Order: sequence, then structure tokens, then C-alpha cells
Amino acid sequence: MKEEDFSRYVETRNGTLIGYHTIPFPVYVVHVGYDSFDSDPFFPIYRAILQYVEVDPRLETLPYFARIIGFDLELLKRCIRFLRDQEMLRLHEDVYVLSEDAQRKYINPNSRPTVRVTGSFLVDGKNLELLPEVVYRTERKLHNWDDNISAHLPIDPELDGAPFGKLLKKLRRTKTLQLLRLEPDGNNFEVLSTDKKFLIGAFALYYVNAEGNIVKELVYGNESISCEALGSPARYIIHMICNKKKEWRFVANLGFSVEDSEEISQTAVSSQNDGWDNILAERYSFPRDTVVKMLYAKTTGLPIVELTESLFRVCANPQFMVDDCRRGYIEFPVFPQGRVRFSIRHDLSPIVDFCSLLDHWKDWTDKPIGEFAEIVNTEYPDWRALMVRLNRLDELEHIDCARFILN
Repeated sequence: MKEEDFSRYVETRNGTLIGYHTIPFPVYVVHVGYDSFDSDPFFPIYRAILQYVEVDPRLETLPYFARIIGFDLELLKRCIRFLRDQEMLRLHEDVYVLSEDAQRKYINPNSRPTVRVTGSFLVDGKNLELLPEVVYRTERKLHNWDDNISAHLPIDPELDGAPFGKLLKKLRRTKTLQLLRLEPDGNNFEVLSTDKKFLIGAFALYYVNAEGNIVKELVYGNESISCEALGSPARYIIHMICNKKKEWRFVANLGFSVEDSEEISQTAVSSQNDGWDNILAERYSFPRDTVVKMLYAKTTGLPIVELTESLFRVCANPQFMVDDCRRGYIEFPVFPQGRVRFSIRHDLSPIVDFCSLLDHWKDWTDKPIGEFAEIVNTEYPDWRALMVRLNRLDELEHIDCARFILN
């Protein structure tokens, strides 16, 4: 699932995106051996030729037979030479005779030979059950980056084959074999070995639904997914933490250190005011000890960033702050991979509107500069100081030059 797909996915549920992050998806790669029919594509042709030889041992009507079955005559002759080289056919006094091997392999009922082949497929890392169909339908990537053994069901097929007995029974169904991309005619399955892996591509998704409630959902391949390997997302949460370098960041917590409660199931983000001061000071380059007031939504408890004109005045990157206000939210990375989004409330509407006006007039070619000057002088008397504050000096110079020429 690509990052730009998350907002669209939430929109289909009439919700508002909060954030998302990757989650480890423990799986086992099960390697199996089984019997399958010989996949030689010429087997039906060889059988047809041998059946024909029994009727016309002198091959007197071979061209007619080739036309009936729709094959090139030269192809049939090459097949006959192959069958002779394999001693399936013997020429005796201008008459072809089938060998006993030919009878067993090609003519007798259910005679098509079987071969022992191997295959592999994924199962749930915690209960060895088959995974949701979306996993088998989409392209899969595996990794062994996570050494957390507890995420997998500890199994040893040599010591305990019982868990695999149930799995092998499911492999008797044609539909299951097709889903796992094993040969539908496979038979006599046995588990040869297993590999412990993590499937890449599973995400925990957080959003607010139309009723104003926080929803935690597991998604894979653009579909909602549920299986024991991933567990319940109710205890999943995005945490704001401080590392040893005194740096604050957001990390994914998969419930390992979160209590199991109704309150947690309705909580998507856990943050601290000290952390917000640090994170926003780094984002906007505030002076040290700048205090940022945080608001919290009444229904969801989600943090809301409040940006004020006083913060705008001390911000070292004011245009960055204006861009955030215009967008209406701020995004931060979530470790190890993901994003979290917070709404913004601000009192910078006049400044935001002025920047929007500037962007509208950004291409000064064929634009009447006098009209622009009339608008800004009326609605934004301090517009020159504002452009200097926003560090939009090139545009200010362009406007001044155009006004000088105009006058």
C-alpha cells in the first residue's frame, strides 16, 4: 500500500486520517513436497500417436491423421522418432509395435506418470492457519529483519507434527491449492521444512469516522485484514517518546507496554506538552523556552496544535508556519515507518490570505501591477513589512520595480 493511498482509503469510509505505521507481520514459509502429474506438454500428443499406431501400425494414413488432430505432419514425424529413441515404439517388418513401457505410461487408464515436486506458501506465524486471501492475491515481500521470536509460534515439525496435520488436510482442496499457487492435481503432501519470516506491507491505520469515534484498522494490499498473526489493533497506539539524546519523536507501540482497557482502544496518540514544545520548536525554530499551547479535541482527545500570531513573530521560518496553517494539519514521521497527522487551529487568517494572494499573483507577467497594489494597500496596509517577515524579498523587489516603472 502506497503512502498516498491511505487518505483515499479513509475517504471511502467517510473518515478523517489520523496516521498510519508499519507493523511486523510474522509468517512461516512452509516448504512442501507432493506428487504431481508429469507436466511434459507433449504427453497428450505422444498418447494420441500411440493410440493411432494401434489402429494403423504402418502409418499409411499419417497425413490424414495429422489433419484430423490439427498438427503439422513434420511435428508428428519428429514425435514418432522421439518415441522410437525412447523405445516406446519398435519397427518390426514395416509395422510399428508398442512396447510394454508405452502401454503402461501412455495407454493404460490413469497412466500419466507422477513426479515429486516441491512448493512453498505462507501461513500465519502464530497459529499456522492460512492467511486472508488478499495476502495470496498480491505481490509479497519477505524480510527477516525482526528477530523477535515471540512474534512467531515456536514450532518444530520434527518434534510435533500435529499442527501441520490440520494444514495438510486443507491442501486436499483444489480451491486451496489454487489460492496458494500450488498445482491443483497435487497429492500426498508432506511438510519438508519451515522458515520464520516477516511479511512486509501490513499497516495499522488510525482515523476518525463519521460518528466522531477513533477507528483502528489493519490494512494490507489496500484491504482491511484480520488474522491472529497481527492480533487486535485495539491496543495499538502512537507514542511520543524522548530518546537518550533528549530528542522527541513519535514511535509505533504495538501494545507490548500498553494496558488493555477501553480507554486505550479509543486512544490513537499519546503525547506530552514537554514533547510538543520540543518538536514544534525544532520545526519552526522557536527561541529556547518558547511555550506552545496545545488543545485537545473533546470527543477524541487528539492533540490540536494552536499557532498564534505571537508564535509567528518569533518563528525563524514564518513561511513554513503559514504553509502549515493553509494546509490545516501537520504531519510527523512515525518510527519505524509511517506518518501521524495533527489538526491546526490558528489566528493567522489575514497572513494566510495574504500569502494566497501573493501566490495568485506570483506570475507577474501580463498582470496589472497597479491592480495588485490597490488591493494590498487597501486590505493589507503593512504588506511590505509582511513580505520582509516572510522572506519573500525577490517578489517584493519585483513589485517595487514594476510600481516604479508604472509611476
